[in-house]
Amino acid sequence: MLPLVTGVQEACGRIGNVTGHVINIGADIGALGASAGLIIHIPVATKRSLRDLRTDNAVGMFFSQATTWFIIITAATVLHTAHVTSISTAADAARALEPLVRTFPHSGQIAQGLFALGIVSLGLLAIPVMAGSTSYALSEARGKREGLDLKPREGRYFYGVIVASMLIGLGLNFIGVNPIKALMFAAVFNGVAAIPLIWFIDRIAADRRTMGAARSGWLSRGTLMLTFVGMAGSVVAMAISYVEG
Repeated sequence: MLPLVTGVQEACGRIGNVTGHVINIGADIGALGASAGLIIHIPVATKRSLRDLRTDNAVGMFFSQATTWFIIITAATVLHTAHVTSISTAADAARALEPLVRTFPHSGQIAQGLFALGIVSLGLLAIPVMAGSTSYALSEARGKREGLDLKPREGRYFYGVIVASMLIGLGLNFIGVNPIKALMFAAVFNGVAAIPLIWFIDRIAADRRTMGAARSGWLSRGTLMLTFVGMAGSVVAMAISYVEG
């Protein structure tokens, strides 16, 4: 188990051919930030839809964390052990898997195909989630109508942000931006930005005047505060490592 954990830490730290304690801690913050980014946006909801939202979040977070764990295991046990530590695109990772997996005939090609299928599937899942959450946030900040139930004429700004987000993301592929480093930066930024948001969410969720009967209980608030302390501690550790070089 220890070699696996060590490999996971080193593989996370060396993605994109970048090394150092700052990146190792940044990888941890990025993993937390990517997870937090999926649940930061919480729309106004009825009691019934809150139950649906709780189920949706639980199922979604389970599969997202399982996917994350399998990616880390693959990077640590297959790529890192073969000294493949410079990955610029998902295609690089898929191609690197083929000659390294030799469990049975054609296992390398199957591993490459499964990895590529998984990346494409995750991309199709992430596009509406990430672009949609961005559109919700900007629409609410500017006082525009928002919601996927709106017709195109009614939600021009809302759908316009979704389209613009997708086009910007697509355009990054044609201007030489390293997608792995860009994803890493975005995830770390999410992790840092999520800290004050988690604090405000905890304050709002605990306010009986605001939440009424839907006010968070001790278990929910305790879990949220543990998350807050853990993420804040990671950011402080990253800052200290950066200062110390």
